[in-house]
Amino acid sequence: VFDVGYLYSVAGWDVYAGELAMMTCAFLFFGYMNFRGMDFASSIQLILAFALVAGVLILTVGSFSTSTASLDNLFPLFAEGRSPWACVISIVAITPWLFVGFDTIPQTAEEFDFPPEKSRRLMLNSIICGATLYALVLISVAIIIPYTDLLGQNHTWATGAVADMAFGRFGGMILAIPVLAGILTGMNGFFMATTRLLFSMGRGKFLHPWFLKVHPKYGTPTNAVLFTLGLTLIAPFFGRSALNWIVDMSAMGTALAYLSTCLVVYKYASRFADQTPWWSKSVAVVGALTSIACFLMLAVPGSPAAIGVESWIMLLAWVAIGACFYFSRASILRSIPETSMQYMLLGTADRPLLFTPKAAEEEVFEEDDAKSAVELG
Repeated sequence: VFDVGYLYSVAGWDVYAGELAMMTCAFLFFGYMNFRGMDFASSIQLILAFALVAGVLILTVGSFSTSTASLDNLFPLFAEGRSPWACVISIVAITPWLFVGFDTIPQTAEEFDFPPEKSRRLMLNSIICGATLYALVLISVAIIIPYTDLLGQNHTWATGAVADMAFGRFGGMILAIPVLAGILTGMNGFFMATTRLLFSMGRGKFLHPWFLKVHPKYGTPTNAVLFTLGLTLIAPFFGRSALNWIVDMSAMGTALAYLSTCLVVYKYASRFADQTPWWSKSVAVVGALTSIACFLMLAVPGSPAAIGVESWIMLLAWVAIGACFYFSRASILRSIPETSMQYMLLGTADRPLLFTPKAAEEEVFEEDDAKSAVELG
């Protein structure tokens, strides 16, 4: 519908004015929602999530109810001409990027009214629900006819073609509603998380104070929303091929981010063993090893999931931008007192920073105790 007004091609992908107009309107809508506040954005998110779940369940029931539905249509289990190991590796390598959406819960939790401990349950439950929904869609598409025959028909949208087989002529149109809901929930969730992350980095002085501006009426990070909106409006002009390069680049960055998080968790669990569950260190080790494996699968040449030259170029450019941001703030970060940094990073000044040596910790706490005694006296 929106493939009108051809403009140019990028890496074999045609860019149309109609698609750009549609995406621009969508991003402006998300920007407005996040500008208005978390309540408005999360209400829309909830409606879209229900639409997504309902659509997937309807598709599943319809597919399994067709006369040709059979589990035999799921075979062969792996792509022909490729080893099962290569097929699995090509998916496993990008799983860190696929899990990014689930960490929007802690990134936006500051504006919700529930205890931090609930975030873990929410993330685990959302991962289980997400995995179930994706599995149902995959099975629903592959069960009606042999999936190799379905691929051989070269449908522009195989899932929509299956919906037509299950529900008739308007099946694809019905399915478009949950598909759109799935896309929009992801976009809205990332938009919310990104703006709040930029704001928190500004509050921690890792980014310029410009990101700290808050709307006087809605209490939203205004400049962080505008910055995120500006970047998202640029992306559609590069076409889908360039977006695939960003996905590959982001998969590597995400693997390293998860590795860093797991190492911090391990050190935190070692330092505060009495305040953390007994299984924390084991989970951190498994997470760290998984992150390293995913990074190597993407980085080592010859791997089934190795990223292309274009993705490497974008990754290096992204690292260079990050280095510029860091060095522009490095001197300011070094000048921040220890207790102030504790409060900015941990939200409290009564816990030592994980990279603080033991002796320095005791010295800081002794100074704080002395100051407190003087003030009380």
